[in-house]
Amino acid sequence: MAVNIQRTLLALPFVALSVVCFFLMDILALIRDFPPPSATMRITWDTGAIPILQRFHWIPLLDEIYRDVTVGFAPSTLGYDDVSRWHMYNFMSDIGVMYMIWLLESSRPMNKSWVIRYPVILFQIAQLVGGGVVIPLYYLCHTILAPPANSQNHPWQLIRTTEALCYAPAILIIHTFLMMLMYFSPSLEARHYWTWFWQLFPVRIALTHSAFYILSKWTGLQGRTSRVPYRTAMIMAIGPFIAISAGTYIYTALESPYPLYDVFLPTIPLDLESGKSWVLRMRNILQIDQVIISAATFLWVSYLVQDMRVGKLVSRAETWTFFAMIALVPIVGQSATYGLMWLRREFLMNRKTEVTRSCKTQ
Repeated sequence: MAVNIQRTLLALPFVALSVVCFFLMDILALIRDFPPPSATMRITWDTGAIPILQRFHWIPLLDEIYRDVTVGFAPSTLGYDDVSRWHMYNFMSDIGVMYMIWLLESSRPMNKSWVIRYPVILFQIAQLVGGGVVIPLYYLCHTILAPPANSQNHPWQLIRTTEALCYAPAILIIHTFLMMLMYFSPSLEARHYWTWFWQLFPVRIALTHSAFYILSKWTGLQGRTSRVPYRTAMIMAIGPFIAISAGTYIYTALESPYPLYDVFLPTIPLDLESGKSWVLRMRNILQIDQVIISAATFLWVSYLVQDMRVGKLVSRAETWTFFAMIALVPIVGQSATYGLMWLRREFLMNRKTEVTRSCKTQ
């Protein structure tokens, strides 16, 4: 009980981050100050316009819910806000790393809470409410509900590699490939179409993963993947997304005509003139979203490391090595950094399990 209370108190900063994000984004004010983006049935900017798809899912409720959400991506995908275009491609790459971590955590047998086991639910809600508002609440639940790192059920602490290796192609197809179509399709109408398609990506990834998992059983591939060494499997699962995110950030740092602080950092508060522009307000909201999500993820990974330190699974020097990795942020970007930190932690969990098994066999 004392441990649960301590972990609950430790998790309270996630609530603070969620609340701060809600007020800083101020989406309610955006709704109040501007008509619905889809009201004219067209996305219009200074040099052009395209029609907004009125039907996509052929489920009227879903189309109503996501129509205005898709328009929120238009300044970046259609390219009429160039700063937002540089920012959002990085942000979308970050999502690939972060969501892969969530899915891998869901494949850890000892994580039995439904919040952790079925991340599709919270992430789909985050698509509508704002990631910076919802995602810290996932980390809140994980901090409170996940068993401590020094749990005695050592084999149950490791991720099922067969599941992990099915998630990787699912995310590459449903998130990463669609992201490229959203931003680089030749026609603007096609970019708008793929933005619609991407909106339900957590659900589509879950369905695609299930299909891959069943197929791997039928073909016997699952037996072969189960023999892949744990560290290799983790690198194969999350490594591509870390590399994509790092590459995107490095390209932005080298090629963007704008300073990185203009690309990534929001203006708080917005000046009066900027506040009158829906495009600039939308850019600022998405920048706030990314900053809060990154802060929450770094805090959560730090808690994971500290949990291992409390459980005497890592030395003081190893703990400081983790925190020193934060220095990688200006070099490879935030999501690649916290992805590498999480991966390093997973390697140490595997080391602990191997040591435990070795002791039992002696």
